[in-house]
Amino acid sequence: MNASTPAAAYHLASKRYLDVQSIEDGPERTRQIKEVLKEWESCFHSLMEVAESGDPEVWHALGDAFNYGRGTQPDKEAGILWFRRAADAGHAKSMVSLGLCLQRQETPEGGKEAIRWFHQAADGGNARGMIWLGFAFRDGTNVAADFETAVGWFIKAVEAGDGHSMIHVGRMYADYLRSPSKAVPWYLSAAEAGFTESHVALAMLYDDRKSDIYNPVEAVKWWLVVAEGKSSSAGRAMVALARHYRDGIGTTPNPQTAKHWLQKALLLCNPKSEFYREAAKLLKEMDGDLL
Repeated sequence: MNASTPAAAYHLASKRYLDVQSIEDGPERTRQIKEVLKEWESCFHSLMEVAESGDPEVWHALGDAFNYGRGTQPDKEAGILWFRRAADAGHAKSMVSLGLCLQRQETPEGGKEAIRWFHQAADGGNARGMIWLGFAFRDGTNVAADFETAVGWFIKAVEAGDGHSMIHVGRMYADYLRSPSKAVPWYLSAAEAGFTESHVALAMLYDDRKSDIYNPVEAVKWWLVVAEGKSSSAGRAMVALARHYRDGIGTTPNPQTAKHWLQKALLLCNPKSEFYREAAKLLKEMDGDLL
């Protein structure tokens, strides 16, 4: 393992585990997962050997290992103890991890303490602490729900360097504060930064007839981006495009182009999915209309 410390080696193995999940070859994926599991065991032993070194990075890694059962048996309470030790030493990541563990306990005391740790991490400039405070105020988790405060924390997270939080800001404006015109600039910035979730969000906002920013031409543009990409929403986009081309909304009517997108959707979507069923239904209706 190319890592200079036991904690770095542990996190490198964790990153490799995530990377391995994208391997399409099943046997090869299984083989590499087994390798990572062995790496974690070795990392865990190395971490325990230096547990009293006074390094909060080691304590954070041990908290993570116990919490998720990486290299050892899962032990949530042990995970909390190690996260708390690191958090007490000022380790911001551990403050957030400890907060999440306490929040999952679903007790009033744990919930209040979780918010305190999120705040401490956020006040120190940690974007993840800001994000989890945003979620807490959005959902009313251990605090009174406050959408404006949630937006504020998500914006702070963006300013702290978490570009993905632009999606959170956009969703707050679009879905919670019912201000689609304020959501669009955030989604456009997210799209420019390469966060593809924003493409679907933009297409849906522009496609909403009840919205004050309804713009079917822009909707078609963004549905095309989604359909031609590798997003899991590609099938949904293909069905939406078929409707636009069939009805001539936002584009010139073109039944053949509509059928083209429906046929692509049928090839792409799981036959049990709603978009497969919708594509099949639309294609059948169009074939009947053309007879």
